[in-house]
Amino acid sequence: MKYFKKNMHYLLVTLYLFSSQINAFSFDNNNDLNIGIPISEKTSANKTSENREHNNFLVPVANAGASESICFGDEYQIGEVGDLTLFEYSWTSSPLDINFNDNIPNPIVAPDVTTTYTVTVTEISTGETDDDEVVVTIIEVPINAGSDATICEDDSFVIGEAQDAGYSYLWTSVPFDNSLGDPTDPNPTVIPTQTTTYTLKKTSDILGCFKEASVTITVEQLPIISAGSDDTICSNETSFTLSSASGPATGVAYQW
Repeated sequence: MKYFKKNMHYLLVTLYLFSSQINAFSFDNNNDLNIGIPISEKTSANKTSENREHNNFLVPVANAGASESICFGDEYQIGEVGDLTLFEYSWTSSPLDINFNDNIPNPIVAPDVTTTYTVTVTEISTGETDDDEVVVTIIEVPINAGSDATICEDDSFVIGEAQDAGYSYLWTSVPFDNSLGDPTDPNPTVIPTQTTTYTLKKTSDILGCFKEASVTITVEQLPIISAGSDDTICSNETSFTLSSASGPATGVAYQW
């Protein structure tokens, strides 16, 4: 046991710094305070990241970053700026994401689904570790442009979906179809004159995330047919051949 002699005006500082290590104190004949601190014990039991500049006090403090919601297909940077000369970084993910650099302090990720990333920071000289995690939530825009269909010329058809609160809609068509009317209507009625593909873009009003989907309406042109020319026959004739009647040989059905 070794004792360090301190004057009274250092009392508060001494007690603050070594309060967890003091095991004896006394006043001598000069009214000086003697404080006992075992030199065999470490005085850095409670290490903090603020002491990183002193190698004897290095402690890894993991910071995976702030959890965030992003659009599907967007990127997000996790972690923080680190020091690869003093610390090693190792990332894991659940569910598994193999499309990012998992051994740097602050990788960029672009998960397809909501993913939890965990970083383990290891102090190289001591092997001490610390962990932290961050959740990246993927905002998926649900969309339904409707089902492909075949209609007859001059028929109408409803495409799209019911209005979904919190989203905006925009339709385009190829070739251009004037019957589309209001392109911001989530489920318009169309009357295409030819086979047309309609593309819907649905956008989140809050995050700006969007997704596109398409539907194709095939238009069957009306067949060109003829029942033949009017004619006159005798009352005693029992049959007459409509030789001048015409129409497509295939792809249609006839009913007289």
